[in-house]
Amino acid sequence: MICQKPTGKEYRIPFGAYLVSKNLISPGELEAALLCQEERNPKLGALAAKRHLLTFEKVREVYAHQLATGLPFGEAAIELGLLTDQEVGQLLEEQSLHHKMLGEILVELNIIPPKKMESILGSYFKEQGELLAITQKNELARS
Repeated sequence: MICQKPTGKEYRIPFGAYLVSKNLISPGELEAALLCQEERNPKLGALAAKRHLLTFEKVREVYAHQLATGLPFGEAAIELGLLTDQEVGQLLEEQSLHHKMLGEILVELNIIPPKKMESILGSYFKEQGELLAITQKNELARS
């Protein structure tokens, strides 16, 4: 499924919405998995404190600056002079190592069995690719 943004540009439907639209999971199961994903994926501030790069007080200072400016945590910390580009890069790398994808969470929660998840992911990427190709073909035909 490809959705239309107000600008007319296509984008892929998020995996969770795809699962619900295909009745593979319920909206409640999606919500539970997303909450679990939010809890399990480490925040940059928590990682910075864990690695003793920032105190909890400094993390709160960065969060306040982030809220005021709309900057991502790393950029806000750099702007405040509390972290370097290199330190933020290392934290982002560590964060990505611990990041759990929605499909992994759904399997861990026993909402979808591993083999079924493999099949679902294959179908999802196939459908997304086919629809994207059709959309691009239609755009070329119009130009």
